[in-house]
Amino acid sequence: MERLVSMTMPESKKFPGVIGALLDLGALPMDTPNLDVLLSRCPERAFFIDGNRLDRKGWSLRNDVDLAVRAARKLSRLSAHAEDAVTLIERWLTGSGVSTGELRRAWHTAHARQWLRVVPETNDVDPSQRADMLEKTFCMLHPDTSPEAVAILRSGIPSQADDDEELIIQLTYSAYEASTGWLSYHAHRFLISPATEAAVKAIQIIASHQPPDLWSALVSRSLELVK
Repeated sequence: MERLVSMTMPESKKFPGVIGALLDLGALPMDTPNLDVLLSRCPERAFFIDGNRLDRKGWSLRNDVDLAVRAARKLSRLSAHAEDAVTLIERWLTGSGVSTGELRRAWHTAHARQWLRVVPETNDVDPSQRADMLEKTFCMLHPDTSPEAVAILRSGIPSQADDDEELIIQLTYSAYEASTGWLSYHAHRFLISPATEAAVKAIQIIASHQPPDLWSALVSRSLELVK
């Protein structure tokens, strides 16, 4: 059963999700085609409760993930890990049986690969002690860490830096957070959600590679998504 929770939002904040955040950052040009049309179609800021999830009516957190993934698809190439992550998220977006747990595992394993590589080795710590330290500190960040992530940390074999490493982390984190819904803390204080924030970071990474027509594509897709 859905229960609607209405909220009034300042005029300057009526752009939904990543579009509004990118405008606030000055990343999305104000003269992007159809941006004015999108503004005119923005829904009133209201939230609905469905089971244990809180989401925005008219602009689901899934939409922000959709935009980030579509932006990733505009890159000329993706690493193997990035392709796997994007494909997994696309399956989740289309309702192809991907669970919140799978999204969490994808995020944790991506972060574990980075963690193993960037935490420096020291001569006075033997490999088994280092593995214990890595696991302990990682689990402080992720109390519900997945067995797959722990196996990566305990392998002691740093992976070669993935060109898309940070992009994968932000995409998978965005999808995981979107799957769990809004936190009431963010919703009631008009704050950006963690899912949206991660999607914005992913899009900024993508934008640094200057894929063609990125901004116009995101606005056009937003017009298809907004209700």
